[in-house]
Amino acid sequence: MCSRMRTTPVAPSRGCLQCGHPACRWTSPEVLWQWSKQSGKDFAKTLDRFSLATPAEKNGRLDLQLEFWTEEKDWPDTSMLQLDWNQVSDIMRDVKENGAMHKDLRWGTSYIEKEFQPEVQK
Repeated sequence: MCSRMRTTPVAPSRGCLQCGHPACRWTSPEVLWQWSKQSGKDFAKTLDRFSLATPAEKNGRLDLQLEFWTEEKDWPDTSMLQLDWNQVSDIMRDVKENGAMHKDLRWGTSYIEKEFQPEVQK
């Protein structure tokens, strides 16, 4: 997985700015935070174990099949997260408004990165 998997690019219609994979663009911490809240899993472990997201539009929503690399018995290998387009827009708007513009040194592509600070998980 690429080192930039926890960033949100300026142009979300493109693939990952680091490795080019189209699924990497949906792997921002904000998206993984949504999954950890819905699943009741620890957010830090979610970030650590996350491997890949495969997006698909279904019934007017964005379905993300998340895959995790772990051998823990109480942790799923795969899981589905559904977001409506308003949630996707809110995440992208927040990152764009509160992030900082960077330029990838290898590819020369601009991207926005925001330091994610999750709310306290209950």
